[in-house]
Amino acid sequence: MKDAVSVYASLLRGELAGDEALRATQQMLELVMDSIPQAIFWKGLDSAYLGCNRVFADLAGLEPGEMIGKTDLDMPWANYGATDFRDWDRQVMDTGTPEFGILEKLHRRDGAVLSIETNKVPLRGFDGEVVGLLGTFEDVTEKRRAEEDLRQSVEELDERVRLRTEELSRANAILRREVDERVRLQAEERQQRAYAEAMRETAAAISSSLDLEDVLEEVLVGAERLLSHDLGAVILFDANQPEIEPELVHYRSRFGYGPSADDRPSAPIDLTVIEQLHAAESGPALLSVGPEAETSGLWPDARSMIVAPMAIGGQLVGFLAAESATPGLFDHSHLERLGTVADQAAAAISNARLFERTAEVAAVDERQRLARDLHDSVSQSLWTASLLAGALAEREFEDAELSAQVDAIRVLTRGAVAEMRTLLLELRPRALEEAPLHELLNQLITGLAGRKDVVIEADLASAEPIPIEVKLGVYRIAQEALNNISRHAGATRVGTTLERHPRRVVLTISDNGCGFDDPESRSDRLGLSIMQERASDLGATLEVASVPDGGTTVRIDVPIRMVG
Repeated sequence: MKDAVSVYASLLRGELAGDEALRATQQMLELVMDSIPQAIFWKGLDSAYLGCNRVFADLAGLEPGEMIGKTDLDMPWANYGATDFRDWDRQVMDTGTPEFGILEKLHRRDGAVLSIETNKVPLRGFDGEVVGLLGTFEDVTEKRRAEEDLRQSVEELDERVRLRTEELSRANAILRREVDERVRLQAEERQQRAYAEAMRETAAAISSSLDLEDVLEEVLVGAERLLSHDLGAVILFDANQPEIEPELVHYRSRFGYGPSADDRPSAPIDLTVIEQLHAAESGPALLSVGPEAETSGLWPDARSMIVAPMAIGGQLVGFLAAESATPGLFDHSHLERLGTVADQAAAAISNARLFERTAEVAAVDERQRLARDLHDSVSQSLWTASLLAGALAEREFEDAELSAQVDAIRVLTRGAVAEMRTLLLELRPRALEEAPLHELLNQLITGLAGRKDVVIEADLASAEPIPIEVKLGVYRIAQEALNNISRHAGATRVGTTLERHPRRVVLTISDNGCGFDDPESRSDRLGLSIMQERASDLGATLEVASVPDGGTTVRIDVPIRMVG
């Protein structure tokens, strides 16, 4: 090596010339080529080797000089990629473009297989034309093996990470489900507590009163605690006439839905809704309402409706209903809640009705007792006084003043007896219903005559037979008219006529009192609005004619179709 370096130094100093300089240059080139760790080779245009370094020759199992003129088809790798090697040679020489980093497999003579990374560049002559190529390659077997090991390690790591990620994801999913389930259970528990508290408050409120109106209001308030709806309603059967279709008796509306909350009259129910109600007698039900169902709810805006029967002891009391303008608002959980309220409401309504009936029976018993006491004591005393006054009035007294006083006593006692009879009739409703209309009117007229100094002119024909509701209606109107005469008219003459015609019953009451000129302003004070309402209930015509200082005439005409 020292001699070769000295020779090359002599060459550079120009001390050598000719063949000696050429040999020195060749030796120096071989020395440099053999010192490079990469394999180096160069080929001609036919891909035949023109030379190589010692590293490449060792891979082929030949001496560097033996490589000259041979091709890849003469090498140990002739059957293992030689064609690919020659294709790359041809591409580089044809295009004149170098190729770097070509990854290939090289089979050595001893059978070992190397992974090599090849670089090929075109060789050009002095004229610039491609005359061959120069190639180098490096054994990257260990590098590729390390890269492959690294790749496999990375893949294994990725797989382990993937599996661990999946495991963690499954664990997270399980944990999330457990958390969601716990949250759901806690929400259900809170909801159940709120539901139980609302039910407790509802039950306490419903049972806190025996007044039917209060009970109905609390039932609907309780439904609002448990449901979200626009209208709640109580639909009841008549306790005395359960065969009659149920009627809407009480409701509460919210959010501007339906009628005013302060306007709660009884109202008839759509026949299609009644049919659905009867179909729901066995239990709470979702009803089909709205334009698509061609069935209206309790209010025309209804698009969803639920109803629960209210029954106690197997007896259907009515229905509790809720409806909304929102389609599909209610589900089976709402049915369960409404059914619970309906069960409590049935008992409370039955208790309130029983209490009302008990109070009515007690009131009737008390009136009967009072009527008996009055009849046995005061009435008998008045009757006796009336007989005595009548007997005295038939005697002739020399004193004219005394005679007038006796006659006044007779009139007063007769009036008092008539008033007492009227009072006893009022205390005994059945007696009032059984007495003929003309006798009832005569009692009123006689009572007026006893209170006021008036001349009575009465023409009272029998109007029987006559329905009880018509009899009582005409009687109450006559009672109001005669009371007006007694309180306000200042009349001295009163005429009363009861006529029964083939198609109607007509009652006329007239007086010669002060009269009035503005019926509207006096309607409340004189009870004219009450009389008009009673006449309207009978389907009758009520006429009131009055002239200031000219008296008043009240005439009621009841059509025969309303009579019998």
